[in-house]
Amino acid sequence: MPQNELSNREKSLYCPRQRYLDIIRRNISHSKHTLLLAPCGLGKSLLVRDLFESEKKDKSRSANTTFVALDLARVSISPENFAQEFIGSIAAANDRAQAGGALAYEDIDFLLQQKYSGEVREILSRIRNELQKIKPDQRLILTQAFACAEQFAADNNRKLVIALDDAEQLLGFDNFPQIRDSAQLFADATKRSKNVVYILISSFVSEMRKRFSHSLDTQSLDIVNLESFSAQETRQLAEKILGKMDERVAAQMHHWCAGIPSVTVSLAEKLVQAHINVKDVASVPKIKDIFAQEIASPASLIYQYTKEEFSTALVHARGASLLKSIVRVVALHDNLRLTEIARKVYRSGPVTKSLLDRLGEVDLIKKKDSTFEFQNPIVKNWCKAYFAGLELSKDAAGEEIEQVKKLIS
Repeated sequence: MPQNELSNREKSLYCPRQRYLDIIRRNISHSKHTLLLAPCGLGKSLLVRDLFESEKKDKSRSANTTFVALDLARVSISPENFAQEFIGSIAAANDRAQAGGALAYEDIDFLLQQKYSGEVREILSRIRNELQKIKPDQRLILTQAFACAEQFAADNNRKLVIALDDAEQLLGFDNFPQIRDSAQLFADATKRSKNVVYILISSFVSEMRKRFSHSLDTQSLDIVNLESFSAQETRQLAEKILGKMDERVAAQMHHWCAGIPSVTVSLAEKLVQAHINVKDVASVPKIKDIFAQEIASPASLIYQYTKEEFSTALVHARGASLLKSIVRVVALHDNLRLTEIARKVYRSGPVTKSLLDRLGEVDLIKKKDSTFEFQNPIVKNWCKAYFAGLELSKDAAGEEIEQVKKLIS
């Protein structure tokens, strides 16, 4: 997560979600970690960036708190490199280093040259000694990295709030034999934190909730699910771009965008480009026309968003070929039971259930009552067009768009 302030465009389109801001603020004040979960496109990172920006401007709060934001997608997930980059980010924030000079802090030898307390230097020396070994104790390196954050905060008599975006990257430490259970390591290293509060941000909703709820109790960690926008919130966001909308037009916007802010912005901008009069109820069917073109056009942002969601889920579920067959069946046939899906993919019930469970773990498919459906209705509509072989060019004809419209719902 970039540490820069919100851009002017982000500020102009931002819709504060006060309930979630209040929850995170309360957790910080109670020294309780937060696991913020939501699918991509719902504005998790933007929410935390807004929180940090407003807290820094509040002198009463910023006087005794340091805020550090780190995007783990940009960080090396090997214990040796992670420790140096993690500590370096905290040290740079502690020293108020300029952006251009922050990179130097990711070197352990550079850190040992700085005038830090004896306790911090002792931790750094311990890590450096391990780094010089042929077979370093990787678990020790990571626990000492988290301990260093605690010591920095204690030395400065300031609370340290650390936001880790793409926090599912932490699970990559499971691949190292000395660690195995990264969520438990994080829990062991941070559950006694007195001066450091973590905000973990992730789109891997089911997996992160499962792993971290087993490792940290509710007194140490608050798992917060960021919900999709309500119809009113979708309308509020869309009207920032479109101006006042007819009530039925607003309802259609919410239906096709499924309460996902990034999709709402993309569709609203396309309506502007198409000169759609959103004050006129006659525009209602035109919204479906434009959404149909966007969901099936590879150049569109909505297509790219849904394809990325689909592809990422399959990669993490493993066994893409058979899983894709199941996703195709669920996309093209509504309200199927387990036995019906098993019959269509020519597999036994237990095998099919196991595969559906894996798709559930990556937040692609969910069970509702006795049937299976997509977690994200926009991804479902993309899959319908994709598996039907419907791909639209920028100047697609009306007949092609009509084919997509017949599929989506």
